[in-house]
Amino acid sequence: ADENGSDGLDIDEFKLAFGDILGKGKSDKQMEIMFMKIDTNCDGTVDWDEFCTYMLLEYQEKDSMNRGKRLPYPHPLKMVGSPHHELLSNISYMPTVQLESDHGFLATKKECGRYLSVSKDGTVCLWKSDLSLSRTIKLTPVKQRSIWVTSLTPLPNVNRFIAATTENVLLCYDLSAASDPLQVITGFPHCVVAMDYWYDPKDHNKGILLLGDTGGGVILIEFAQTQTGLFCTNDSLKSENGRITFGELLNDKVEDTKCSLLPNVHKDWTLQVKYCSTLEGFLSCSSDTHTALVFHDMHRRMDSVSFKIAKGVSSFDYSEMWNVIATGGLERNVRLWNPYVPAKPTATLRGHKAAILFIGINDPRNYLISFSKDRELRVWDMQDQVCLQSSHRFDKLGAQVPEALYIHPQNALLLLATNELGVLEPSEGGDFFVSREVHSHSQPLCAALYSEHFSQVVSGCHGGTICVWDVDTGSKVMQFVKTHGVAEITAMTFDPTGRRLVTGGRDGTVKIWNFNNGACLNVLHLTDSSEITSIVFLKGHIITGGWSHKIVSFTDTREAESVAKEWSEQRHKEDILCMTHCEPNILVSGSFDGDILVWNADSERKTCSLNYSHVTEQKCHVTKGKCHVTEGKCHVTEGKCHVTATESNNSVEKMVFLTARELTSDSVTLATCHSGGWVCFWNIYGSGLAGEFNIFQVDSMATVTMTTRSSMDSVTSCCTSKANDILVTGDTLGYLKVWNIEQYCLKVGVSVCRAPPPLCLSLRGHLQSVVSLVLAEERHLLISASTDCRVRLWRSNGRFIGTFGEQRNWQLVYPIHSSKLPRKLPPEISGSASFNTINTTTGPATSKWILARNLFRVLRRAVPMSGGPVALETVQEPLPSEDLSDIRKRVLGKCYQRKTRKRQLLLPRKPLQNGGLILPFTTLKCADIKEPQLHLPPIMQGLPLSIQEDTEDTESNVKVLRKRFQLCDILPEVAANHDRQAKDLSSPKVCTHQFKSKRKQRLSCNDI
Repeated sequence: ADENGSDGLDIDEFKLAFGDILGKGKSDKQMEIMFMKIDTNCDGTVDWDEFCTYMLLEYQEKDSMNRGKRLPYPHPLKMVGSPHHELLSNISYMPTVQLESDHGFLATKKECGRYLSVSKDGTVCLWKSDLSLSRTIKLTPVKQRSIWVTSLTPLPNVNRFIAATTENVLLCYDLSAASDPLQVITGFPHCVVAMDYWYDPKDHNKGILLLGDTGGGVILIEFAQTQTGLFCTNDSLKSENGRITFGELLNDKVEDTKCSLLPNVHKDWTLQVKYCSTLEGFLSCSSDTHTALVFHDMHRRMDSVSFKIAKGVSSFDYSEMWNVIATGGLERNVRLWNPYVPAKPTATLRGHKAAILFIGINDPRNYLISFSKDRELRVWDMQDQVCLQSSHRFDKLGAQVPEALYIHPQNALLLLATNELGVLEPSEGGDFFVSREVHSHSQPLCAALYSEHFSQVVSGCHGGTICVWDVDTGSKVMQFVKTHGVAEITAMTFDPTGRRLVTGGRDGTVKIWNFNNGACLNVLHLTDSSEITSIVFLKGHIITGGWSHKIVSFTDTREAESVAKEWSEQRHKEDILCMTHCEPNILVSGSFDGDILVWNADSERKTCSLNYSHVTEQKCHVTKGKCHVTEGKCHVTEGKCHVTATESNNSVEKMVFLTARELTSDSVTLATCHSGGWVCFWNIYGSGLAGEFNIFQVDSMATVTMTTRSSMDSVTSCCTSKANDILVTGDTLGYLKVWNIEQYCLKVGVSVCRAPPPLCLSLRGHLQSVVSLVLAEERHLLISASTDCRVRLWRSNGRFIGTFGEQRNWQLVYPIHSSKLPRKLPPEISGSASFNTINTTTGPATSKWILARNLFRVLRRAVPMSGGPVALETVQEPLPSEDLSDIRKRVLGKCYQRKTRKRQLLLPRKPLQNGGLILPFTTLKCADIKEPQLHLPPIMQGLPLSIQEDTEDTESNVKVLRKRFQLCDILPEVAANHDRQAKDLSSPKVCTHQFKSKRKQRLSCNDI
């Protein structure tokens, strides 16, 4: 393939040679990108060594990066604050049971519910699905002594739980009632140490409760009707002492409850019991070898099956999907069994070095969890029967061994507890106990760079990890760690070609990387091992600055290690914080004391020195008389006065060269960012400061007020476009601001310009300091990095796209339209964001639903007809409901949902309690009291009510009476008498019964 004999392949030869092998389905642009990734020395050719090194290192680093993703539990143990003071004896989960509106029966939702934890001192804690504490219940001992709880099991279909104690009793509590026990069952022959409960998902009134005791027996309690059986509050179920005895359960004296005792199932304690609905039987285990695991058929179609296991079984679990029983015990091996073949296990999983305490299976993920006494957690794959992960990260739980463990049946969330409660989150999927915050890195960011050639973002953190992200999807392409050993990364930049990455560390080393495969190409060392804060490529040299106060350069050679060379004897008085350059030979450096030095890269000497010191506070102390201060000068009328000025930290945080502007003696080509929020524009040919403004004093966007920031806040990052028409700044408060500097301070004026440029955009993108800003102009994107461990992608108009490291990646389609971007806001910003930030990052609020609602109102009132417009009031018939439904679906799309009314769960009314007395009549169903209807005589029904009630309309009512009874035509004298009575009625003292008596007189006259 090497036609010209140059010991390497150029771009055309590379396409021809590897087009059929590597470039299947790839375009020429993709092949060129691959060629640039392999050609790390940028000599335009790819030799065999470069190709092999790239391929090997790329897949090695990707495999190392993906290995962490494949771990079932990659995250460290998270602790949850717990009110428990003793060791926890049990952790369980109660799923939510609610009424289904479509089918009318109770349904179980396993993905949402509550956790229950109980300690041995009788403290029961109820936790929400996000593991926030909901309620604490203190169990009441039956006898006058302290309680010791051995086990607890929830009863989801009746919203109760049962706890077993060392007093040989069972305590039943209602979660929706007071803290007193609902039922107390006493008289058990042995102490109950294991429990399990199952209810029929099709008929929630049926359930089975299994109890295992210290005598090796198993007690089986079947419920035919949970509402009227053992859990009913009827006092007739209780004996004389107010409790139910175990003998009454055995004798079937409890309604709809059947109890069976299977004694001597094991020759030792029954350590665990479990009902298997698919097998229609239950399993129990003990530490006895001959009866280590026993299966009992509920219908007695077969005899009990015993699994003989050396040293017994301490824990087991059953997988319905695989129909496999997993056991673990003192023998330190995990065994898989066929329920119908007890002679030999189907598989044996080895690896534990101590006795196994817990076995759990998660069917959706095919996980088998085993935990041993030496605090080792192992995650096995049920299908491949291999160990996926081994972990000992449980130091946060203390020195004690966790005795209570639980794995969620849906999302595989793992809970471990001693007297503290710890949580292990699985790698992905499921609703975890807390919405995990998205972080791009585990340590604060140092910088983020954008590669135009590969459309990638390269970010580095103080932990020494470098990540490469794809801009179009947000996915992580490459990651390599410990780039500087134990030292932090303090500076990053690209070489002029944009194909190599140069990093500087706190240990004074400079490393050159091929960031596409993580290969370190060269290592450079400073003479004094001081921290490097900035790196610049200029004229084939790598120029560094840092805490040594000196400018040090290295020759960019690929053959051998370059020797550090210091620039002259002139140096900064304080630490160098930032540097920038302008082709062909101008270098500018800024230090902590506000000094800005301009260097000639050819002669390595200083050509200009600038300094920025801003007086922030001035105080005048007057001995006698009056004085006033103007521009730092004190004018005293009488007496003596002196002015003290308190200067703020004038450090130069960032600087950028305005390369698009013409480089003349009067042009302003340098912009610097300082503490206190000041941005300054400079002329580097002796004129000095040309303009300045404070970003915190520009409050037109209502983002930051002077009362919400401190004097220590500063501008920590900035960048500009290629045309130098906009300037983007980031500060310690996490705000991003875009300024229009196209016409700002183009030339040096007579005086310093202190008016700020137009503020185009302002939003809060982070909660902590912004350390890096990059503009991707060809894609209209903005990349920001912060000390809050996040790298975020924004559109140039401020619309938020996403945070690198999110589980759900985005898909950018160019050109990017804001209307197609999701309307979302960073979760941690939403609580403190202003209206301007919300409106900018999510876009302006749409009113489609308002338009749709108005459209429906118009369509219901008017129907378009041929022959001209129709008035809205003349149309009475609305459109058919089918047409309106289609219109709603077409206009609203995914937002359209038909409203449904959920049926509420019918529960019996609870009796009211007055102290210790129960008022039974409160449970009776009573009809609502209706307003009585008055039946008036026919002659009274014609009278208007206003005559009896309203005295203001008396005269009009009299006219109605006069017309109705025709009093004027029958008896004139009666009519005259009627007029006198009407005058009396106009008085507010006239009562209703007086009017009724006079009305009777008129009626008698009418009869005459």
